[in-house]
Amino acid sequence: MPRMKSVGLFDLVAVEDVTAPHAELSLLGAALLGPREDAEKILSLTARADYYDPKHQILYDALETVLKDPEGVPQPPAVATALGSKLQEIGGYPYLAKVLCEDWPGSASSIPYYSRLVRDAAARRRYAQQALMLLGTSGLDIREMREAMEKAVKSADRELPVEAIGAVVAGHVQAIREKKDRGERFQGIGTPWPLLDYLTGGLRAGDVTILAAQSSVGKSAVGLTMAIHAARTGACVQVASLEMGNDQLSDRILAMIAGIEASRLRSGVLGAGEIEALEGHANLLRTLPLDFVQKPGVKPRELYGLAKSLPRGNGLLMIDYLQLVTPDERDKSREREVAAISRALKILAMDLRVHVLALSQLSRAPKSGNKNPEPTLRDLRESGAIENDADNVMMLWRKDWQEEKTQLSEMTLFLRKQRNGPTGRVELRFNRALQQILQVEKEPKP
Repeated sequence: MPRMKSVGLFDLVAVEDVTAPHAELSLLGAALLGPREDAEKILSLTARADYYDPKHQILYDALETVLKDPEGVPQPPAVATALGSKLQEIGGYPYLAKVLCEDWPGSASSIPYYSRLVRDAAARRRYAQQALMLLGTSGLDIREMREAMEKAVKSADRELPVEAIGAVVAGHVQAIREKKDRGERFQGIGTPWPLLDYLTGGLRAGDVTILAAQSSVGKSAVGLTMAIHAARTGACVQVASLEMGNDQLSDRILAMIAGIEASRLRSGVLGAGEIEALEGHANLLRTLPLDFVQKPGVKPRELYGLAKSLPRGNGLLMIDYLQLVTPDERDKSREREVAAISRALKILAMDLRVHVLALSQLSRAPKSGNKNPEPTLRDLRESGAIENDADNVMMLWRKDWQEEKTQLSEMTLFLRKQRNGPTGRVELRFNRALQQILQVEKEPKP
């Protein structure tokens, strides 16, 4: 039997599963561009060995050298001096320029998130390297070795995070203070409607909000309005649309922002001035941290992988809509499938410290003889687990939801469940032609 050739680490595991090159460059660029405090924070949250690229390790050493001087500021000239002859070894000034040009969010609050990406990749790499040593003498074929390696890498992500209560509370108080210092009233990501923020305190990291309604009531318009507002106010947002294509989403968003009827956008009946205005709005949207994801039948584990790129504490994942998500594992019971999806979304939100906004269908149409039944929690479609897993359940209602010709409607947003706060309602006005949602009331209703 011929001897199998030597197997290397990346024969068994994908490079992107055990390295985080973008995060490494982002942190080093932030250290070079920001104040001394940012560089100190980065070095305190990551170790030299956490960086996979040898060039990044050398640059890390230079940053440490600069910071040993109490007056040292890790700007490029000082770092270049600290590098000495190693500057040419890592690529000279062009390499430093590459580090400086890396896409960095520009906020010190993002440093812990990127540091964790680097540390997590390093942990997976260590597990993989230990597994490689064991597999080298295991006698397994290449397929079996890859399966074993996959389990080893996943085990690194299953390590339980243990934090002392004092550290947890102190960190939370610090976050509250930072928001207050920035003039922000709420702990979570804000919505376009002050009354809803008054009731909820914003969309908080680690929470799941269900936004439910019958078809054609306007839940996609409400969800997109919340997503765009979040992106405009500094949150990073991903919209997983399982029902509409990019063209449909673009029509809705442009109608909403430009004030041009979506039907006219679809037909192309526009004046020259309107087209120029649309181009201006498109350029503005291009600057927002808002991404669309299109994959019909997406699975929870794929959403988890997607949401890993969102910053912890300031990310929003919107899913339109929950019943179109495909379960990771099929079950004969649809109720159990939906329950598994619902639980997976809650785990995603808690693990990654992002907010999940999941749109959902309601299960029943209005009862005969009752023209305006307000939706309740029992109307959530297919599984009571949706209510159990959700931190917030919002429901939309329009009296004229079945009248397609109505262009301007009164809409009520019911906050039917809030795990850590009161329930209530917010009165809105829905302009169907422009896909715009405006708040009507000035005071919250109990």
